[in-house]
Amino acid sequence: MANCLGVMEKYGYPLTRKEVLSLISEYIRRNGIVTTLKNDIPGDDWFRGFRRRHNFSLKKPQLVEVARRKEACNPFTVYEYFDIPAKEIQDLNLTSAPDRIYNLDETSFCLDPTKSKVVE
Repeated sequence: MANCLGVMEKYGYPLTRKEVLSLISEYIRRNGIVTTLKNDIPGDDWFRGFRRRHNFSLKKPQLVEVARRKEACNPFTVYEYFDIPAKEIQDLNLTSAPDRIYNLDETSFCLDPTKSKVVE
């Protein structure tokens, strides 16, 4: 999970504290992991320990445009972006089932990311 957070931050999509806790909780539920966490939701103590163990800190994020300028203009990044979904569509046999493929837009992305801190 720590590696995943590092990769997301590197490519300009860092997660907030709340998103990290939600992701961990979902991972616990989907994998049937037995924990002592109340309702399988990590709390503040768990989060502080996780940050300490993996040398993460909470910082105000960079604006999205800065991150996009760095990576989005790289042709290898752009090609890889399209290669990954194409491979998944093939692996999941969805080429003949376009009604089972969903799109995500940027509607729920915060336009002012400096209002919350992210894990870096």
